[in-house]
Amino acid sequence: MLFSIILNLTFLVSFARAAAANVYNFEPDSQFPIAAANLPKDFPVVSVNVNPNEDSNSTLCSNPIRGQCSFYEDCLETRYHCGAGGYPLGYGKKFCNKFNAAKDKFSEKGQKWMLDTMECLQRALVPEATEPIGTEVKGGSLCDKLRSKAFDSHAECYIQSGVCTLAVKDWLEIIEIIDLKTLFGSWEALKEALQAATGCLELYLFFLETLAPSILE
Repeated sequence: MLFSIILNLTFLVSFARAAAANVYNFEPDSQFPIAAANLPKDFPVVSVNVNPNEDSNSTLCSNPIRGQCSFYEDCLETRYHCGAGGYPLGYGKKFCNKFNAAKDKFSEKGQKWMLDTMECLQRALVPEATEPIGTEVKGGSLCDKLRSKAFDSHAECYIQSGVCTLAVKDWLEIIEIIDLKTLFGSWEALKEALQAATGCLELYLFFLETLAPSILE
């Protein structure tokens, strides 16, 4: 009986040493170094494929990252396929990147306005990026509907984020980045938005004086 106990103890020590060696000296390319060393050759192994981008994209589309522009391509263009001239790539991503590139030219208040506006514009399109989309749209395509919804949010986002309270320096930077006649879809839409918003009279008059020649074209 004593011999049996000693034999069992010797086996346990050998097993422990082998297991430790497998832990610290496994091959980098082996997915299961410890288990593979102790399982029979014909033991069935089930591998699970996990796509790490699936959850990250889902989170991005429902909660756009502040200060980033990937929402337009990863969440809208991949769903609607509007092409280079469509809203996601031709307007949303394009001007989001342009504003980001010019960030240092804005005042501190102007930078906050820029980030608030970018976030507001993307969040306004979260339903289009996450909810089921139909196959038929009266009077136009899905891309037309997306573009219309996006432009409808511009006035509220720009004004709500405080564009009318910015300094003239920031207004001039905005004009450098974007054609204000297309800022809200058209000059008429811009004019109506500024006239209706409290505290935007000064900005409205500034645009009239600065852009009068191009507005009349």
